[in-house]
Amino acid sequence: EVTDTGEGSYLCRYTAEQAGFYRISITSNGVPIAESPYSLQVKETPALTSVTDLTVESTAPVEDKVSLWEQIAQIEFGADGVDAGWDSEEEEEETSEQRHIREHPDTPVVENYEDLYKLGKLQKMKKELEEKEKQAKLIKMKKQLETEQQAADAAAAGAGAASSDRM
Repeated sequence: EVTDTGEGSYLCRYTAEQAGFYRISITSNGVPIAESPYSLQVKETPALTSVTDLTVESTAPVEDKVSLWEQIAQIEFGADGVDAGWDSEEEEEETSEQRHIREHPDTPVVENYEDLYKLGKLQKMKKELEEKEKQAKLIKMKKQLETEQQAADAAAAGAGAASSDRM
């Protein structure tokens, strides 16, 4: 419940339904106000029978551990200069094995030994595919040679017929 006090401020009230730890963020147009967010602990209280039963305990404020960890994370992220997370490790140079994998993407690489049984099947499928491609190429070359041979035979037959006409 938010109430305008008429003095340029608002009074906010919220009744928690359960006891526990809560974090309250107070913002104005998306910008946190004062030291928001705040952490608080709601304790379960027995039902009041009269106003005289009401007692107020003075307790220390609840330690806001979430804010503490946010500050630690900001310090650590700032040290690395990367907001995406801790990146303290230096970049590793590419190994010869990694370079081979990158340069030969069609070469099967077993990264999970549970899938090792698939390697033989994959190699067999690759060999069958290469054999089909080879056969198709041979058939194409054979047809091309036959066509060239027929053209040469027709040219020779045409030249032979022309020379017998002259005689």
